[in-house]
Amino acid sequence: MGRFGVKDAIAELTRHRVIDVERVRQVPLREHGVDGCDVVALDRGAGPELVVKIDQPGALAAVARFHATYADLPLVATPRWIDPASRFIAYDWVAGELGRGLEPAPDKTATLLAIVDGLLAHYVPAPADPPGRLHAPWLPAAGRSSWQHLLGRMMAGRRDQVHGQLPASAGSLVRSLASAPHRRGEGPLHLMHGDCGAHNLVFRDGGLVAVIDPAPMVGEPIFELAFAFASWPADLTLDAIVPAADALERSGRWQPPAGARRRVLIEEVLLALYSRTGTFVVNRPADVPAYVAAFTYWTDLLARA
Repeated sequence: MGRFGVKDAIAELTRHRVIDVERVRQVPLREHGVDGCDVVALDRGAGPELVVKIDQPGALAAVARFHATYADLPLVATPRWIDPASRFIAYDWVAGELGRGLEPAPDKTATLLAIVDGLLAHYVPAPADPPGRLHAPWLPAAGRSSWQHLLGRMMAGRRDQVHGQLPASAGSLVRSLASAPHRRGEGPLHLMHGDCGAHNLVFRDGGLVAVIDPAPMVGEPIFELAFAFASWPADLTLDAIVPAADALERSGRWQPPAGARRRVLIEEVLLALYSRTGTFVVNRPADVPAYVAAFTYWTDLLARA
């Protein structure tokens, strides 16, 4: 039996009267598909209507869990059909433009506040799950290891990409920050989107309307906020993230150790900047100088914290 594909998904959607196969046109969304994952939009003549994502059953089961948990949040796309066999998911198309490369760049402070208010502030604890991806072959399961241990492994995985870009001491710095026990607050780990970056932020009329394509993971919401902050090179300053960090703390989803709030926020951003620099060395080299400058800026903040 061949691999389940887009035609098979359309046939299932037709059989369940979700869409009419006789009138549908496929629009590949190549920028969303990775590691054999197929993502297409379905258009019946009036513009894209549905997004169909075909992936491994474990990955789609994790996505379905995320959608089920946060179905009532306006920033989460609405599933139209979740295949009972976890072969594909179809959800409503969200009209707008992706934040990656948007000109002018989205206002970072307003966007981060919208992410917190519309998503992160509603995250629920996931005490039965180990930290890390719910399903990700490229990031081996962390077993019952700590969140700090997982972050350390993530930083180590970026070492080769950032070599020669960031200062020689950057690797040892972020590894020490990842393992620092004072960084771990008292709050539980939460079920998170897992890929809350500019490439998955949809804007319309200048405002954030959706955070799409989750890669669910269990971790600390402040990590997700720092990742979003570092996901595009504009305004990588402390002032840009502080209002959102304040809102996240007020929501109870970030509980930094007493007296260490500013330092912990700086550490989280340095971890995110290190990781994003490694990504952009490979995928967006033109952005790397902005991240190198930002890493120095945040390292100086850490020294004064």
